[in-house]
Amino acid sequence: MGFSTLTEALIFHNTATRFNVNSLIVAHRDDSTVNLFKMSKLFFDELPHPLKPMVMNSNAYELNFENPTRDPAEKKARPGLRSRIRCVTAGGGGIARGDTLMNVHISEFAFWTGDKKATLSGIMQAVPAIPGTMVIIESTANGFEEFQKMWSAAEKGENDFVPVFFAWYEMPDYRMPVPPGTKWTKEELELKERHKLDDEQLSWRRWCIKNNCGGDEKIFRQEYPSNPDEAFIVSGESVFDNEVIIKLRDRAPKPEKVGEFTYKYDGKRITKIKFVEKENGCISISAVVKHMVHFFRKSVNGK
Repeated sequence: MGFSTLTEALIFHNTATRFNVNSLIVAHRDDSTVNLFKMSKLFFDELPHPLKPMVMNSNAYELNFENPTRDPAEKKARPGLRSRIRCVTAGGGGIARGDTLMNVHISEFAFWTGDKKATLSGIMQAVPAIPGTMVIIESTANGFEEFQKMWSAAEKGENDFVPVFFAWYEMPDYRMPVPPGTKWTKEELELKERHKLDDEQLSWRRWCIKNNCGGDEKIFRQEYPSNPDEAFIVSGESVFDNEVIIKLRDRAPKPEKVGEFTYKYDGKRITKIKFVEKENGCISISAVVKHMVHFFRKSVNGK
């Protein structure tokens, strides 16, 4: 959908139009680092000449907006913006150590190698908590790991990141003409009803599964998820059937209660189990589940 391009454009604009702005872009692989740097370089190359800031040549993947001919001894000479965009690959230690960063793009965070939590923590220490700073973390889901934890915390308001998710069907280009005589499956009709899809969107989905996903619907759900839960569940590993879990969650009624269970544990037995309602609790109880639990208790007691 072009979110990496949009992010690089925002960072480029913020850096190439202001003094003393240090920006960092961190990718998960070397080839991605090259591609993200090429975006920034393209933005610079295509700027009208009157808008181009001065640039000092560098062998690294970075743009230094400084006067390339300025002698530091000449105090009257224009220094340029003295701003910088640097692109690096995650996995090495000491990223951003000692820097002061105004803009950061964390790309494909779920696929970083090494201790991604420690690396991100070191980068975040370099971003001052002042107006005008920006940190964007984007990634494809990769199961239940550090990125999923940050996403869940953002959804619950436990950090200051704003969670942003766009489903595949929000992309205007993802539609195709419907072949004559097309008949939709029960699941496709359920998807149509649940997400308010039209037939051209369903037609594109069916085409994409056959041609881009090798006929595997699971791959489609991973690459083109309909909601965040689907993205994380499908991309992760589980002892349960992830496809069944997704379908059950999609069909589940709206929960009547949200909260968590509290209990007493003396090292041998768990007693005084009680459900406590809590706005951001991890347990959701619907009427259906409540009745099932009630029925189960009766059955166990033999009544």
